[in-house]
Amino acid sequence: MSNRHERRANVAEFRRRVGNYLDTTLVPAGTRLDDHPVFASALVYWESQRQAHSRQCIACMEEFDPDGETVGAFLFATAPSMPGSASVSAICKKCVLPPLGSSNVASAC
Repeated sequence: MSNRHERRANVAEFRRRVGNYLDTTLVPAGTRLDDHPVFASALVYWESQRQAHSRQCIACMEEFDPDGETVGAFLFATAPSMPGSASVSAICKKCVLPPLGSSNVASAC
């Protein structure tokens, strides 16, 4: 187990490598990613890990159905300093489909 100093050093190293921001892209589930091999690779890995790890919506924290029917969109994040890799998170249909009116935003915050 690492100590506090090691964790802080790891976080500092990550921030140094990534910079102060990430580029993000929200993609509807089912979108073909043929023109985006980094995103396609990240999604293949995410889907391959569904059985090993529980997958949850990043907005409401509900677990997805094993068949994936409840996924509404994928959020991909890439660092400018590491353009060949991406992370992927998923958002359920319930959280993606409602319009983001002021009442929905207020209730989510």
